[in-house]
Amino acid sequence: MTMNRNVFTLLIFSLFSIVLQAQEITVPQTQRPLITKRTASWCPFCGGWGWTFFRDVLDDNSGKAVFFANHYDGIHTTPTTLTLSANFGGVSQPVFFLNNTNQNVSSGATATARTNIQNQVNTAWATTPVVQSGIRAIHNSAAQTLNVTAKSRFFQSASGEYYLGIYLVFKEFVGFQSPIGNNAEHKEMLRSHLTANAFGEQIANGAVAAGVETEVSGQISIAGLDPTKLRVVTIIWKKEGTTYRVTNANETDDFLAPSSANDLWAAQQQLKIFPNIITESARIELQITESSLPWRMELVNTSGQVMETIFQGTLAGGTHTFSVERGTRPAGLYFVRLSNGLRSTSQRVVLR
Repeated sequence: MTMNRNVFTLLIFSLFSIVLQAQEITVPQTQRPLITKRTASWCPFCGGWGWTFFRDVLDDNSGKAVFFANHYDGIHTTPTTLTLSANFGGVSQPVFFLNNTNQNVSSGATATARTNIQNQVNTAWATTPVVQSGIRAIHNSAAQTLNVTAKSRFFQSASGEYYLGIYLVFKEFVGFQSPIGNNAEHKEMLRSHLTANAFGEQIANGAVAAGVETEVSGQISIAGLDPTKLRVVTIIWKKEGTTYRVTNANETDDFLAPSSANDLWAAQQQLKIFPNIITESARIELQITESSLPWRMELVNTSGQVMETIFQGTLAGGTHTFSVERGTRPAGLYFVRLSNGLRSTSQRVVLR
């Protein structure tokens, strides 16, 4: 089974109380590298020595590193995998990266590479992070969605352009892989991002002091999927030129139920867009429980470029309506992004 983020139909996007979430989400003071396998479904080496090596590295570094099996070609690609593959670069396959660095693994030197990667992970694990994120993921079984909020915290002062991305990963996925066949059990397969931009929302630009915290939210449909085989991953990127470089990573497969004791749904605020497949125009309804910080609502493309500012200003508690026109924009996937200066979240729409 493959899943393309273009087909996700999301009707309601929930925003949670800023104050309550600050109390509930703990940001661990950990430094976790991202280990990425550049792979393709048709690649025999990816299903051969690369298959074994990826599993060995998983076993060696579980709990200290985060993993992406990133399909840059073949039947398991998605817009997310293609975008991240282009960012990491590399030629041929399989190629293994630790953060953005190619580990130059070859079939005849896997033992040495395995040791080198484990040493790098252990060194990172013993390092105090500049910034890390904590994750809260709520599984709404009735709506078949995952609602995720990630909170970043800078543990050291820093300077630069930082982004926080949220991703859905299949811990286990049965599908074709050469030369194994149709029943190959893929591990840690990257599938989709939950924010408007594949690299997430900006959390800092310029000098940032230690102690600064920012929240980013996202929602995704998991209809037809087994939540026990899913994982949510966060990556904090630092943009340097046109390249996004991994600064830190985190993950969770501990999904809370809406009825849990720590549930924040009582403080929810709702954003509804109908229709979310836009041929002429769409109505946007925003319901907030109380007056809050100034809001900014924008229509953005898949690169995060602002196409239209729908609203900017303060809002009282209650229901507010807005509209967005199809206009002459190219058909395709877009996002309505909502932010209040501290957090941002987005909902997918399709212009047809």
